[in-house]
Amino acid sequence: MMRILLRNPLGNVRRHSAGAAQPPYLRVEREASEGGHAVRITVRDYGAGVGEYVLPHLAEALYRPDSARGRTAGGVGLGLYLCKLVGQAHGGSLTLRNAQPGWRLP
Repeated sequence: MMRILLRNPLGNVRRHSAGAAQPPYLRVEREASEGGHAVRITVRDYGAGVGEYVLPHLAEALYRPDSARGRTAGGVGLGLYLCKLVGQAHGGSLTLRNAQPGWRLP
């Protein structure tokens, strides 16, 4: 399960932030929570980002923004949806936001 949570967002970053001013980063942190401990995974890129109208849909099954619909961009629109499902199955959530430039999870 952890592989899905790491591979899918990093694959998106790799495909959509080529030529960005800074390289993307990944941070995995252990945090205290009510039930013991939780894990926060942060993925940040410095690419162009996505339109605000797209953000609420990125984790929907089979959703791909117009700019990602070409065959060269790969994917079928399930990666972030699977991340959302895995997070929910473990009592967590998936948050996506623009970070100007790029996007960030969470």
